[in-house]
Amino acid sequence: MVAQFQWPILGVVIPVALISVVAYGSHFFILRHHLSAQEQIGYECMVSMIWVSYALAIFKEPGRPPKKYEPRAGEWRRFCKKCQGFRPPRTHHCSQCQQCVLEMDHHCPWTMNCVGHENFPHFMRFLSWILIGCTYLLVQLCSRIMEYYNMSEMPIYLVDKVELSAVIVFTLADLFVLLTIGLLFIRCVWNMGKGMTQIETWEWEQLESQFRQRRLWSQIRENYEKLHKSKLPPLSTWTNASSQQQADEDGMVETHELMQLDSQQEEEEEDASTGNFQNTKRRSRSNSEQVEVPSNFTIDDVIFPYDYGCWGNFTSALGPVYSWMIPCCGPKGNGYDISASKEFEEFDQLGLPWPPNFVYQDIGVRDSNYITKREWRNDMGESLTDYGVDMEAED
Repeated sequence: MVAQFQWPILGVVIPVALISVVAYGSHFFILRHHLSAQEQIGYECMVSMIWVSYALAIFKEPGRPPKKYEPRAGEWRRFCKKCQGFRPPRTHHCSQCQQCVLEMDHHCPWTMNCVGHENFPHFMRFLSWILIGCTYLLVQLCSRIMEYYNMSEMPIYLVDKVELSAVIVFTLADLFVLLTIGLLFIRCVWNMGKGMTQIETWEWEQLESQFRQRRLWSQIRENYEKLHKSKLPPLSTWTNASSQQQADEDGMVETHELMQLDSQQEEEEEDASTGNFQNTKRRSRSNSEQVEVPSNFTIDDVIFPYDYGCWGNFTSALGPVYSWMIPCCGPKGNGYDISASKEFEEFDQLGLPWPPNFVYQDIGVRDSNYITKREWRNDMGESLTDYGVDMEAED
């Protein structure tokens, strides 16, 4: 879950202090005694790139939608109550920055800024330079540890105790930074490879967890009818799921439906015997509107519209490959005029923008197993508010 501070400035002060102590402390107490002048200059250049990319991640705007943005045909008409304007696809209102953010990934407390379309490359460059610098420093510290090990049989007075203490402290600090930043970097790269932001990954996981819920499919069918003015056509699967697994799923659905029908018949017979014909009519109308959950359509058949292939996703988010490590370079496009992938246009069956379970309004279908976006949490215990999304503006 994302850290929150009572004083947000602490989110910047802590990384600045940690980078300064580890980078310059290691240089002063250890590296200047063992590296050549050229190697020390190279080391300080790496530290400088960390500062430059960090400053850009802090001060660069994440991207705002145009004030008079108008959704295109086939897009959700998502109106932001707080910005008083329509939001483009992939855009969310940040509760911390108090603005709508294009292709919002998350609100980062360590930069006191949102990570969005415009500054995502700077954020990734910051993480990359941290990993490069920490890896280089760890190699140098490990070489010193090996030297101390080889000197273990020599008299203790021949060992510089200040440098030895510094090696121990900075090795532990460097490992801590390398581990935490490495995990965040891997998570961002993994999502980027799928063409998703962290918020969209959360939405996909929420969709997957609720995929067999009646209320979800009621919402999807309702959305399709509002968008296309027709009923959702039959869906089919293209996955290689085993026939036995499919038969089991079909059997479970059929059994559940038969149990519901038996229960409904008993209630109707009871109402008929007691003369309560009004309840009988109400149930009949409800039964005719019974929502069908597709039994031969899986989450693997849902196509994410902004997945352009692994390489295409990287260049879309970071820009051309030659610019990835250049501080001033940004992403492709403007962040609001977004086109779907060719695969989505050719093979998508739902015919809905992302997310397909976007809520126009509350629907009448109730499902005790369905969890709304406000309440649902992923396996890491994260809700949309943990990414900085303002749920009041989302509704």
